[in-house]
Amino acid sequence: MSKPTPLLLTAFICLFYFGLVDNTRGPTYPKMLDAFNFTNDQGSYLYAIASFLGLIVTLTTSKWLPFIHLKKSFYISNILIAVSCFILVLSKSMSSPMLAFFSSAILGTGMGFCSISMNLAVETESKPGKQRQTFAALHTTYGIAAFSAPLLYSLYVKANISNWSVFFLFLGVLGFLSLLLFKKQEPVFIEPKTSPEDSTTTLFILLALALCVGTYVASEIVVSSRLVLFLEKFHSYTQEQSSMALSLFFFLLMLGRMSLAFRSWPISSLTLMLTSLFLTTSFCLLGLYAWPLAFALTGLSMSIFFPSLMDWLISLFPKEFPQVSSFAISGIGFHLILMHLGFGRLAAKLGLWQAMTLPLILTFFSFIMLMVLIIWSRKQYVTQERTK
Repeated sequence: MSKPTPLLLTAFICLFYFGLVDNTRGPTYPKMLDAFNFTNDQGSYLYAIASFLGLIVTLTTSKWLPFIHLKKSFYISNILIAVSCFILVLSKSMSSPMLAFFSSAILGTGMGFCSISMNLAVETESKPGKQRQTFAALHTTYGIAAFSAPLLYSLYVKANISNWSVFFLFLGVLGFLSLLLFKKQEPVFIEPKTSPEDSTTTLFILLALALCVGTYVASEIVVSSRLVLFLEKFHSYTQEQSSMALSLFFFLLMLGRMSLAFRSWPISSLTLMLTSLFLTTSFCLLGLYAWPLAFALTGLSMSIFFPSLMDWLISLFPKEFPQVSSFAISGIGFHLILMHLGFGRLAAKLGLWQAMTLPLILTFFSFIMLMVLIIWSRKQYVTQERTK
């Protein structure tokens, strides 16, 4: 990967902070349930509300993007995520579930700004042919943060500090301090297209895309946000053991994306996606029926999917990528809402083991939607060749 531009450096910083806060929720989730006397079903709304507000930001991209340049959107994202941490600390001290839900809403809004702006920054700032490496480098940054979050929290627990909310106080301060690292740069404005060139065909494909990427990301988030709960409550792992298992998941996620970021592999993005889904399915089956820690191995198999998908989309939709990426992120938000609510309901009604079958089901559905996209892209290629 070539030297990143100032805007990409800003994206790296913002995504790192996003990943640090987002993935601290996993190891602290059981403590949050206890603090607010939530059931699994009620606690799922902490995630669902954040996903819903992120979806709202994504769906309104065409409204705010022409007026808020990408650097400013990263500023907004960092500030909102930091504020959400402070509100969560306040909710714990006041024993206020409503404030906890409000914190999730602010967090989701900040994450929505970061998700959209990150993908557009890659498209506008990376060199042709280097998009997959740039996407992988960005998600490696997220992976480093995600790996660090449960590890740092595990060290925090070892220090015998019983109040988990103090950790979020530290994260809130860190968010404001990280703004000092943002580089000076010229504003980059993007005018998203409101309609694709071929509305009927593209609408169908965009829906398939939203389902493909949404179910994949939802399966990743099920593992990252519920693995600690699954290991502690169902398999009686200690808090330290379960946190280390989550750290392993994120370490492998980071390792896989680093392999894409620092070397241009002579393997097509499509082949990498298919390999990812096959291995993830295998590890989920192993985790359910034989070895629970196999869920941590899905970090490696999942790591290559999203950067490869985004690179593939740039080649499929070179002129409509802002709209396509916005639709993809919307699909992610919609699926995350359903996933978080669905997991809570399944865990409450059927049990944790049954709820942990969700990654397997979601990965299979992602594969089906990917096949739809592959068939469509090949038909498009044949049509273009005939018209030449």
